[in-house]
Amino acid sequence: SHIEHKWNKFFASFVPNMLRKYKTEIPLSHENIKECAREITKILSSKEMKKNSKSIPPSKPSKEKYTKVQNFVNIYMEKFIHKYKQNKNHDKSITPSASS
Repeated sequence: SHIEHKWNKFFASFVPNMLRKYKTEIPLSHENIKECAREITKILSSKEMKKNSKSIPPSKPSKEKYTKVQNFVNIYMEKFIHKYKQNKNHDKSITPSASS
């Protein structure tokens, strides 16, 4: 919907910046980061739409909204990184590395 698109744009304006640190801390690829940003934006937009499908996002996030989103991002990324590391370890144990 038109309003959902506006919410997507709203979250997309600052969520990716919140993910920037994960590029250096965990060495996640640019693709991983983009995928997470997209997914987080979608989740947050649909939450806003469920709360009130008529409300239009503000031009800028309030401090409170920003903090809530930051907390959500941190929890989401913790789970993502946990899965990511499990998959990486899992992959190593199954497929022989190219160097051997």
